[in-house]
Amino acid sequence: MLLYKNDRFYARYISFILPDGCYLDPNPPITNDYGISAWSEENQLRIDISEETPPRSGEIAQAMHSYFFEGDDAFEQDSPIREINLDGITGYEVLYHSGADYYEVWLSLPDGLICEFFAECPMGTVENIKELPVIQTFLRNIKKEY
Repeated sequence: MLLYKNDRFYARYISFILPDGCYLDPNPPITNDYGISAWSEENQLRIDISEETPPRSGEIAQAMHSYFFEGDDAFEQDSPIREINLDGITGYEVLYHSGADYYEVWLSLPDGLICEFFAECPMGTVENIKELPVIQTFLRNIKKEY
């Protein structure tokens, strides 16, 4: 569950804001106990953020690579997997596509968890999802709570 307090959502190890103009998705395609799914109508953009166990074990960058880009249902990689630091939380980011354009960040949290930030928009509608103001606002406001 998330706590909403002083205009922020709090999970176990992070807090964040929902940028202006976003709608909460009451029926998201994926649900979890420590996350939220939102929709930016202006950008036709779905945003998910959650704290969870990584879908693959091992070092985060390698786990991310094997999860997205190996196997029969692999995505097309649009950028290298790059290290990122948000409010002192280290992780990795990548842009990819497969029927839609995606931007994903996995941040390393205590207890072997990750913060997974995911953004999706219709393919070809924006040049770079990461550079959208709504995404930049979201990323700038992820805060470490441990």
